[in-house]
Amino acid sequence: MSAMSSTRSCVGAAIIVFIGGMALFSEHRSFPVYYHTDEPGKVLQVIHRGKNFHHPTLMLTTVNLVRSTFLHGGAEDDPQRVVELARLVVAAFAAASAALLALLAARLHGIWAGLSAGLLVVTNPLLYELAHYFKEDPTLLFGIVACAWAAHHLATRRDARSLVLLGVAAGVAAAGKYVGTALVPVAALIGASMGGGIARERWKRAGRVVGSALLTWLVLNYRIFRSPALIVPQSLGEEMSKAFVSKHGLLRGIPHTYYFAVQGTYGGPWIPALAALWLALAICRPRKVSIAEWLLAGVSLVFLVVFSFTPKTSPRYYLPIAVTLCYLAAAGVFGWVALASARSERARIGATVFAVLLCLGAAWQQWRDTQEVRLAFQQDDRAALVEAVEALPPSAIIVQDEEAGLPEPDRRWQHKGRKALKQQVIGAKQAPDLGSLAELRARGVTHLALCGKTYGPYFATDRIIKDQDSVLARRAFYQTALERGRVLREWKPGRVSYLQPGLVLVDISGLE
Repeated sequence: MSAMSSTRSCVGAAIIVFIGGMALFSEHRSFPVYYHTDEPGKVLQVIHRGKNFHHPTLMLTTVNLVRSTFLHGGAEDDPQRVVELARLVVAAFAAASAALLALLAARLHGIWAGLSAGLLVVTNPLLYELAHYFKEDPTLLFGIVACAWAAHHLATRRDARSLVLLGVAAGVAAAGKYVGTALVPVAALIGASMGGGIARERWKRAGRVVGSALLTWLVLNYRIFRSPALIVPQSLGEEMSKAFVSKHGLLRGIPHTYYFAVQGTYGGPWIPALAALWLALAICRPRKVSIAEWLLAGVSLVFLVVFSFTPKTSPRYYLPIAVTLCYLAAAGVFGWVALASARSERARIGATVFAVLLCLGAAWQQWRDTQEVRLAFQQDDRAALVEAVEALPPSAIIVQDEEAGLPEPDRRWQHKGRKALKQQVIGAKQAPDLGSLAELRARGVTHLALCGKTYGPYFATDRIIKDQDSVLARRAFYQTALERGRVLREWKPGRVSYLQPGLVLVDISGLE
């Protein structure tokens, strides 16, 4: 096969993976803007062109450009239209990450490896879910993957343009999320190590990478020049506080094993088992392993260790690790195929077929979880709660946790355009903010609409109480309401917490 046709085949595989990823990641993205707690704030930043720099602005800058291109006639200021378009942009970052990994695998291990890697990444349930939110995690993933691809390109070309490309990719990673800044020194080290030469030449190559990364970051975050004080200490300080201090007056414990459970929920054991084949290959023949794969594996390992010692937990932090494992699973299988089939064409064909079947089995294992997530995006428990409240007498007065999501168009801008219920709805961040149960009953409140995402932390066993009196009072409020009130309807927490957050409609009219 000629080099030209080989390149065409690899690019073709990447395009197939991108199209498949977009088809999956862009479906079921029309749920309301206020369902995800972080999306309304990001939408306001896009509409009003103001930035708080809690995260670098690669995602927001991209969404701004796409919004200016495709939304007109007032639609550009419609929060729901903006968030749906923004989710499509995030889906594109996710699909592009899968396509780049497919391209990398195809160049290193062959076309079937590329297609297998793309299939494993696209069917990953964690990537599928996170591609549906207006959040930065898929943009960080894209930056990491772009760095891996640029490192491979540099290893094969070893020219000045490849150094610049590596720096640009590192800048993109840093512009995706602050933690992506860690890719800049890694890229500089890779740049310095490629090509040999005296120390001065190595420093020059590293400087070119760092300079390209810094320039890229500044271009993507140009708004920093309007309000540089926002980054430090306000934005970075707030993000650090969130990492270690919980809401609700609680402190977090250290989640050493949390992310192993995340892998079990999002994909299961097949992918790590196949990725272990890559690890064995890397140990046995380290010089045969591409610098791109070392970068992916190394970054993922460091992230896993750091996140396992960071009290704030979320499945989304595991995304780069989950996707890297998918890639390494395909790379490991086909790496061993190359060793096992070196002696004959017949052995190569048989080993390739076996490798494809292994990857198909792993993809099917993941797909079962992904299918659960897909179905969950079609189950709107907040809409069911609205229907249940509409069946109550018009004289009912309902106090709600804000995340329960009953319409409050007069209080919350996120609910603008929603039709108010006949029943009176009074909301607050947490229902106890409005008073004790006795005080609510004295004001004529008849029902509570409670959200498990709000009251759940008060009953968690892995939290340390920081504010004893406040926490105990709120815990008692929720416990009394749930145990002594009459539960009319309950929706258990579901696979997608933003559509199935765990809702309870409680009649407290009988409480004394």
